Amino acid sequence: MVYKTTTINLRAIPIQLIESGYYLSDQEISKLKESSQFETNRQTKFKEKGTLISESMNLLEEKFLHPLRNIMDNIATNYARNTLGINNKIKRTQSWATLTSKGKHLHHHRHPNSIFNLIYYARANGGEVKFFIDKSSIEDVFYFNYNIREYNIYNASSWKILPKPGDIVIIPGDVMHGVEPNESDQERISIPANYFLTGDIGDKRATQVTLA
Repeated sequence: MVYKTTTINLRAIPIQLIESGYYLSDQEISKLKESSQFETNRQTKFKEKGTLISESMNLLEEKFLHPLRNIMDNIATNYARNTLGINNKIKRTQSWATLTSKGKHLHHHRHPNSIFNLIYYARANGGEVKFFIDKSSIEDVFYFNYNIREYNIYNASSWKILPKPGDIVIIPGDVMHGVEPNESDQERISIPANYFLTGDIGDKRATQVTLA
């Protein structure tokens, strides 16, 4: 299946917004909320900001989520091969669910110990995903202050996208990001998954020390 994909070239950081065309039914969303056990929420730093995290950190292994699991794994492999252009094998390491009620947001964070993160939006009627970098592309090369005529991916140090239900966002693990407050009466529900390299990493020849 060919997905409509938008690549955001923010300082050549390959953030992608993918329209998967796959949607969870109301029944599946109810089952997701039941399986996730959001009320137990063991990560209080997220809860204090208003976003609840599922108890399970291997949620995509639930049988009713296997179709979504396969879609996300295929997209992750395609991203590694055709966007990053690497041939290393990748592996899904965690998958969980988040629930954000009206007026709440998800604080700024990164995903350590992952090469990239996929986020599937089961419900999303508001709240932009915002990405941050330390310096804009032009500041990274020419470190001055600028009078910005119009913000673009070269002079901005942050960028926003607004995902819809069925969308999947791919974010490299080191990119700082957060989600703006949910202004909808409907809960925002997403299923993120972290991926990492597996097998041999690096070229043994590149570790040899040579003298000039």
